[in-house]
Amino acid sequence: MVDGCGLPGVLLRVVLPLMAPSLVATAGLCFLIGWSEFLFGLTLAEHPDVQPVTVLLNAFTGRHGTAWGALMATATLISVPVVCVFALFQRFIVGGLTAGSVRGLSRRRCAG
Repeated sequence: MVDGCGLPGVLLRVVLPLMAPSLVATAGLCFLIGWSEFLFGLTLAEHPDVQPVTVLLNAFTGRHGTAWGALMATATLISVPVVCVFALFQRFIVGGLTAGSVRGLSRRRCAG
């Protein structure tokens, strides 16, 4: 291998740093998709303890009207974890989405 790296060194020093932004971006997008799943939770999850939070928002709409104040307050509280996850991993998410668009950003050497 180049510069005296073995297979573990190549995986840890070359492959993993290049894959980290993409893995974090994929994990974040999977979290967002799972967080906002509505149809699955409405049709298949019968017990309220296992339904996603988006189904809870649907409970504020009824035949005779919508409780807009409670709906907006709950929607704000529900969006706080998503905003926190994005704020914590913003650097990785943006890096994963732009990976490959800029050449030569992530060069590391094995020996030395």
